[in-house]
This record gives sequence, structure tokens and C-alpha cells, in this order.
Amino acid sequence: MAKLTIGKGVWTMVYWSDTMGKQPVEAWFDALSDEQLSSVADEVKLLEQCGNDLRLPHSKALKDGLFEL
Repeated sequence: MAKLTIGKGVWTMVYWSDTMGKQPVEAWFDALSDEQLSSVADEVKLLEQCGNDLRLPHSKALKDGLFEL
């Protein structure tokens, strides 16, 4: 789990873990090209600025208050 300090609050990013405790998103980050990683970083910066108000096309509601980037 990674914690980001944003403005006056703290947002916690929780990465899904499989039954072995591995977080596939970490391998995904490592496999990105520099250009792709830059694009992902831009989306995370938007998330930092907008928090849970970030919506389409950058964030999509899944269910029960859960969103994906």
C-alpha cells in the first residue's frame, strides 16, 4: 500500500493483492515504457489534484464508491 500526502489530507492508494500477497500492478508499472509511465504519472497527478471528484475520461465508477483510473 502506498500513501500519498496531498494538500491538507492524505489519500491512500490500495493495490490489489493476489492470494500469495503479490501485487501485479507493481510488475505492470515496471513493464511500462518511459512514455507510458509518464502518461500514468499525469493521471496520478490529476488524482492528486481532484481526489475522489475525478471522473470520466480519467476515472470510472465501478460500484460501492470504488473507482478505477
